[in-house]
Amino acid sequence: MYPERGDGVVVMTNGDEGSALMMEVVRAVARVYEWPDYAPAVREVATVAPSRLDELVGTYFTRGSQRAFEVTREGTTLLVETPRGSRFTFLPTSERRFVAIEDGSTMSFEQDDGRLEFRAFGLRARRERPRSERRGRRGLPED
Repeated sequence: MYPERGDGVVVMTNGDEGSALMMEVVRAVARVYEWPDYAPAVREVATVAPSRLDELVGTYFTRGSQRAFEVTREGTTLLVETPRGSRFTFLPTSERRFVAIEDGSTMSFEQDDGRLEFRAFGLRARRERPRSERRGRRGLPED
């Protein structure tokens, strides 16, 4: 809002993912009226080998819940499907940091207790190991 210029916008939605639509409309209005606070951030895209991106692919679960985020690779990008079915395309800014082309959301990957963890959308989620890699109490593979 720019009251000194007499500019502003109100957007109302009614549905899941309404905030994404709202921000898309706000950014479009901001472009037309040249509002500097809503200009997209300029980021440099890094070149990351597909094999390094493949290391990040998998199903990630939030702690204490069964919400699953599916991370897949498509070319030089990572795609994230949220538990609600929304899809985001992330471009690499380094080997472990990414930015979404849809809304500028950031995502990063780190090791936590030997397991890969992703951070995005204000959440932390750990990658589930494939069943064939899980070990039972005695160190033997689970059945």
